[in-house]
Amino acid sequence: QALCIILLISYTSISETSLQILLPLRYYNAGDSTTTEEWYVYVDPGVEYMDKTHHLAFWLVALVVELCVVLPYALLMLLAPWIMRCINLTRIKPLLDEYQN
Repeated sequence: QALCIILLISYTSISETSLQILLPLRYYNAGDSTTTEEWYVYVDPGVEYMDKTHHLAFWLVALVVELCVVLPYALLMLLAPWIMRCINLTRIKPLLDEYQN
């Protein structure tokens, strides 16, 4: 049970961090005659969103983490009862039961 709690806390932390890196912050700068719209990183508003030197590498890593770690884990937890009926996964059944209780 302790392992499941540690995994859940780690999953939540990884998910929150990667989503904050992917989240843009929109800033409107209203001048005298024009209004400009600029995008910044939600975590650090001093860095422009998708800046090649400061943000793009972190954005790509966060996207890969979301697609390869967070999304499959969430889908496994969501679809576990259906998967268990279709495929015999006896090795992970105790772990899934612990999460779903």
